[in-house]
Amino acid sequence: MPIIAHTMPLMIMNKGDLRMAHACLESLCKSTLDQVLVVYNQGRLNNEQLNIFLKQYAIKSIILGEGENKGIPMGRQRCFEYIWEHMPEVKYISEIHVDMILTPDWSKTIIEYLDNSDEPMLSPGILTGYGELHPEKKGIKSVEIPSDQEDLLALLASLTQDTISEGFVHPVIHKATVLKEIGGYDLQFLTGKQGYEDDSILLGYRYYMGTRNDWKPKALLSTRVYHVSLVQRMRMDHIHAETNKNLEGLTGQYGIYGLLQLEKIHHNYQFSHIALSKINQHIKQANMEDNKNLNMKVLIASPVYQKPQILQLFLESLTTLNKANVHFDYLFYDDNSDQESSKLLHAFKPEGSRVDIIDGSKEEAYLCDQRSHYWKEDLIWKVAGYKNDMIQQAINKQYDYLFLIDSDLLIYPHTIDDLMSAKKDVISNIFWTKWQPDQPKLPNVWLSGVYGLIDKKREETLSNEESLKRYRAFIQKLATPGIYEVGGLGACTLISRKALLSGVSFQEIENLSYWGEDRHFCVRAKALGLKLFVDTRNPAYHIYRESDIEGARVFLEQLNSKKKCTFTRYYKENKNKVVLSMIIKNEASRYLKQVLMHAKKYIDEAVIIDDGSEDNSVALCHEILEGIPVHIIKNSESKFNNEINLRKQQWDETIKVNPDWILSLDADEIFEEAIVHQIKQLINQKAIDVYYFRLYDFWNEDHYRDDQYWRAHKSYRPFLIRYQKDFPYKWLEQPQHCGRLPYNIHVLPSAKSQLRLKHYGWAKYEDRLFKYNRYMALDPDAKYGWKEQYESILDDEPKLTKWKEM
Repeated sequence: MPIIAHTMPLMIMNKGDLRMAHACLESLCKSTLDQVLVVYNQGRLNNEQLNIFLKQYAIKSIILGEGENKGIPMGRQRCFEYIWEHMPEVKYISEIHVDMILTPDWSKTIIEYLDNSDEPMLSPGILTGYGELHPEKKGIKSVEIPSDQEDLLALLASLTQDTISEGFVHPVIHKATVLKEIGGYDLQFLTGKQGYEDDSILLGYRYYMGTRNDWKPKALLSTRVYHVSLVQRMRMDHIHAETNKNLEGLTGQYGIYGLLQLEKIHHNYQFSHIALSKINQHIKQANMEDNKNLNMKVLIASPVYQKPQILQLFLESLTTLNKANVHFDYLFYDDNSDQESSKLLHAFKPEGSRVDIIDGSKEEAYLCDQRSHYWKEDLIWKVAGYKNDMIQQAINKQYDYLFLIDSDLLIYPHTIDDLMSAKKDVISNIFWTKWQPDQPKLPNVWLSGVYGLIDKKREETLSNEESLKRYRAFIQKLATPGIYEVGGLGACTLISRKALLSGVSFQEIENLSYWGEDRHFCVRAKALGLKLFVDTRNPAYHIYRESDIEGARVFLEQLNSKKKCTFTRYYKENKNKVVLSMIIKNEASRYLKQVLMHAKKYIDEAVIIDDGSEDNSVALCHEILEGIPVHIIKNSESKFNNEINLRKQQWDETIKVNPDWILSLDADEIFEEAIVHQIKQLINQKAIDVYYFRLYDFWNEDHYRDDQYWRAHKSYRPFLIRYQKDFPYKWLEQPQHCGRLPYNIHVLPSAKSQLRLKHYGWAKYEDRLFKYNRYMALDPDAKYGWKEQYESILDDEPKLTKWKEM
């Protein structure tokens, strides 16, 4: 009775593949365990030929498939299913590859560990074809690979150590029962032939083990195998499209929360990049002719019963709206009992806009206090009547959109632009409110029912633990910038003309017991076939209580980025100190060494935030920057999910060292050599406080991308700033894309430098492939970026220009 079944999707395309397969199977047969091999024939041999080939090895083999490449997920899954059905006595299932050399006791060693452990799966350490030891020393070449197989086996034995390391590599051995419980590879969403299938398994195990336990895959380093890695995979046709299918499927299945869990599993911050940066202003302008929001007419409408101090802030927020491409008119129902509020409404006359004010019935007071707001049934349907009239007026006056907003909300200047660019018929902008003072902040959207925040099927019965888990997952998703489908929404909603003409209405549905006109609107919209969405990128500010007014004033101050300020300006004309400010995370195997070695030539001090590195990045910083003051602040957990906190930490730690100048660089950015000689000229003067530079996106070691899609080097960005201790620096208070420097530094005296900055983040094919797949999965409609630029990332023959130093 076999104790372990090995699975292998096998593709024999040429003699080289035959040699690899022979070496792999020959090494597999040296195991002392009772084992069986289940092969899925991916081609090019037919099953009869493959059977003849396998018979020469002393291991029982079962052949599935018909010699057609169905992809790795399907091949593996069909092997799993065969084992579960026909060999239920098998306790362990492995995943091996044709490009491996296996030591005799590798599987025995792992099984002995699993027999006495709660771990659902375990890998050995591996030695790659590049001489790297994974998972513990990725990116670091440790040994030379001998050509003789016996010498290789001896080398593998010498590289073992009695320890466990976090990380995932192939081969891997699963406990068969647990693998069956999580379902193996889910082919409903893994529709591509390769890519990200391992991540689906890892997420399955993480949820099975409980995310609160922070389970992560592990490798037992007391045994080690040789794995060339990716030899056949990189030869597959349409590799990018196939990989992208699986990334899209994975994201669709597990959502943003799943990607955040993968970040924790892999210690790779790139999985948490959900909301992508908007393209630079010059690209946005170049693309403006394709912007369908041009000359759109929007009716902004609001029923108003409000205290004067709150209404004034609401109206001030409306005056900041971006009107470059949109025409706004306004419609207010004046239901105010306070005459001062009515006066404010009538005094509101934004230039170029029509403002219509209709007197409300003012029959019944609307009550609110520091605890909550109190709605009566009659008042709800009165407001519903106002909103229905707004819908009719928007239809009659040929508006492209109706934007319904409550009079206690403050929005960003670009909020309506963003909502229109989402191209959804009904979409709300998110805001967060403490509906009760002693409760956490909750959103203005929900999934089902009156205010259901748990993703639950009609027939499902959930434990308290599972309910809490799903509730937290939904809240976490909404806290991540993006656009998501929901079941209900209200208070800050953009409605397209298509939706208006389809029959949306706030009229009461008499046989529906749900409270509130927004719920009746949402039920009717769904019945009409309209989907409901929320945009979480830039949350509105909700003045729910008078205690929120002070925060509202701060919010409005931040909107006015051009507000003038006076301060005492300081400068020195000599002996200025340049402090490098940088954030790192697992950068040791990328460009950190080159970046720091070059920066060391002209900086005087360094402040580095280590945002949870698992490699030797910190040690490398100390080593390279030896001889100059280095301040490294270690975060035990990454803060990148809320970038504003990380950037503020970086800023605060940097100014603690009293810099004269701050140079903000990422760990893959290097100035050209001329800065070494010109830096003193830049900083030892009294006129300029901020320098702007051009950033060049390198596509290999000495060429940068230079075409219509890659034009970052055509504009200037701030990287070097004189620190003014009395200047009121302000940040863009949003969790992502807040900027690496305070947003209001543009009011300081500035200049453009002709020195250039080299950005190597795109220079390697694997980095481009990863980013392309991420963008296609997380922003497939290019809501946050430029679709044509995304599609150009993997161009076979991009226009490249050779770099020439000044």
